[in-house]
Amino acid sequence: MARGFMKKRGKMWYAVFPWQGKKKWVPLARSQRASEPLFAKIMDEVHAGTWKPASKMTFEELADKWLESKKLRVKGSTLYGYKNIVRHLKDHFGPWPVAQIDGDDIEDYIRIKADDGVLGNKTIGYHLGTIKSIFKSAVPKHIKENPADGITRPRAAEIEIEYLSPSELTILLETCLEKFPDRYLFVFTDASTGLRWGEITELRWKDFKPDHSHIRISRGVWEGDPQDSPKSEKSKRNVLIPESLCDLLLQLRSLVNGQDEDLIFPSAAGTHIHHSNFYRDFWNDLIEAAGVTPITFHGLRHTYATVMLSSGASILFVSKQLGHRDIQATLKYYGHVLPEDAQAYVKIFEQTILGSNMVESRLVNA
Repeated sequence: MARGFMKKRGKMWYAVFPWQGKKKWVPLARSQRASEPLFAKIMDEVHAGTWKPASKMTFEELADKWLESKKLRVKGSTLYGYKNIVRHLKDHFGPWPVAQIDGDDIEDYIRIKADDGVLGNKTIGYHLGTIKSIFKSAVPKHIKENPADGITRPRAAEIEIEYLSPSELTILLETCLEKFPDRYLFVFTDASTGLRWGEITELRWKDFKPDHSHIRISRGVWEGDPQDSPKSEKSKRNVLIPESLCDLLLQLRSLVNGQDEDLIFPSAAGTHIHHSNFYRDFWNDLIEAAGVTPITFHGLRHTYATVMLSSGASILFVSKQLGHRDIQATLKYYGHVLPEDAQAYVKIFEQTILGSNMVESRLVNA
């Protein structure tokens, strides 16, 4: 019967025992106390003849394989998020053998991210969810059990949304009209509808319904990768638009001879606008020139919702305009229920933000 013992090397404890004529070193844990039950389990398996050497696969290799498996299963925006998370994980765990990563190592990662203060608890929770999924894909071929099981997500902080006040939004639009006229209609459209990035950049002329004063949302796009559906089924919707926006879009369609399948807001190359290029080449400059509260482009969506609600729109109407899955999702971000009157509040928004001097239905020539 093979006899083994425990030995510490560096910061790690190992099980040492004879295996196929050689001395085998198997990593256990960093503490002696945590290593003892692992050692006992390994020796029981060795004596029973069921023990097998652990996989030599590294975390980096496993993460890349996991990402590859997701390409045909998730939307482009989801895959983009996974890639960002995996980049963080590979920076930390990269060359480590998967079989040597334990719960303590994962807890260390969570603690380091929390102490950095760069990522919020909600985002760190996404990281942990990804870690669990990656390790789950390795069971039982490369590891016997998931080391992330039992680790709980950090408690998420209260949601804080970024948005502009009505006066700041007016300044932003006026600045855009003056300094970046070629981008004005794109910004005005989002400020008047609260569309998500993937929705507004995938808008085509067939989605514009001037006779009914609405835009039809039925698809999405992320980083140039069109999606057959937007974020969720509830995201498929008709979004009511102000009369002034309707007139400007009609003028633009006539000017560019827009066909049904053409993008309403294409890039200079005629393709989808790229998110990172948009920030680098325009958005950051606009925010600086306007001198308003720094917000992301998504902040226009929050601004639209808060202005509509403060103008008297009901939470139900705003929820439908935004394409939320239910009213609770809207309440989570924007609060209490207010009186309801659909088209009237679209007009209120237009008058509150634009004022009489900017509601002229004219298209600025770039």
